[in-house]
Amino acid sequence: KDGAQLIDQINIARRLGADGFILFHYDNLELADNRMPLLRAGITEQDAVLPHHAPQARIEVRAAEGEENVFVVGSKLSLSARLDAQSGVRGKVEAQMRRTDGTVVAKLGQMKSGPKKEFSFTPTEEGRYRLALVGEHEWLGRRELFERQGPVIEVMSREAYEELQARKRPPEFAAGAGLKVGIWIEGYGGPPILQALQEVPGLQVKPVYLLSAEMLAPCEVFVLPQPKSPGVLNKAADALRQFVQRGGGLYLTHDAVGARDMTALFPAAVSGHEVVNARAWQFAPKSPIKAELPAGKTFQHTFYDRIPLRVADASVVVATTHDGQPLVAALTVGRGRVVANGMALGLTDGNRDCPPSEPERKLLIACVKWLGGK
Repeated sequence: KDGAQLIDQINIARRLGADGFILFHYDNLELADNRMPLLRAGITEQDAVLPHHAPQARIEVRAAEGEENVFVVGSKLSLSARLDAQSGVRGKVEAQMRRTDGTVVAKLGQMKSGPKKEFSFTPTEEGRYRLALVGEHEWLGRRELFERQGPVIEVMSREAYEELQARKRPPEFAAGAGLKVGIWIEGYGGPPILQALQEVPGLQVKPVYLLSAEMLAPCEVFVLPQPKSPGVLNKAADALRQFVQRGGGLYLTHDAVGARDMTALFPAAVSGHEVVNARAWQFAPKSPIKAELPAGKTFQHTFYDRIPLRVADASVVVATTHDGQPLVAALTVGRGRVVANGMALGLTDGNRDCPPSEPERKLLIACVKWLGGK
């Protein structure tokens, strides 16, 4: 929206290791006439090294401990690099270890095109690093500077690394210590929903970072806030259906009820309708779930829109829109239970996290307890 914000975004892209950035609406006169010259005078004053001119290279990273280019501070990294022998490289190429913002941390040595060269580096600080190969090659009859960068290497503390590994394992619950509730923390509104439920006595509430049958297995109730990508829900659809069929309780919010590009998990019983920009809702007078809410009173949900539901049986309706359309439904599927909530719980305008309103919180708690047979 303004020049300062644009510069901040470019700096963020660089810190994260992006090889470049794209500015949209180049035909916008304000961008072309004002902002582009300012960028050239400051943050992009150095000439770019065009990546599609650079010779082909293969860069690999290994360590005794680590995976997927994620390593612990103090681990010795073994790196290998190979440049295409037919690349037109002239002279020797320097291998540099850099932070993703471009800062050179160490010069690891030199290499030639053709044979693979081995390097090593031991990071002493957390951060993101990349191995860069810098040299000159011949391009269309002229000598030109080039650089090739390897994958982003994430270096973290021992504690952070172990926490990352724990996220890949199923949640652990204590036996007999309360209803076992897992929450898909990566969905819209996931963190506020987690916090709201962790404050409720009688519930064991754990975050879940991966959607799979293995992650669902320890849970008695699973809360699935709308994923940020339809593919997440669509890929996990079978595992979620089986979780319910076997006796689990599943709570769905917003598009996850089966709207837009999200799969309707139980289309014969409930699915999403068109998106409506409105906030008013009411607790149904004949709700199958008992909550500490007066029936018929109008409340306001925190997000600006919601997904009205299509339901096969009107008796499952827990809450409605201001004009009486089903908005929250509770149904039995196989041996399990499902609550479909067309509201975007834990979310406010701009897709920003926020605590559920008090009526939303009360409804959430009642629904989760019902899903667990309480």
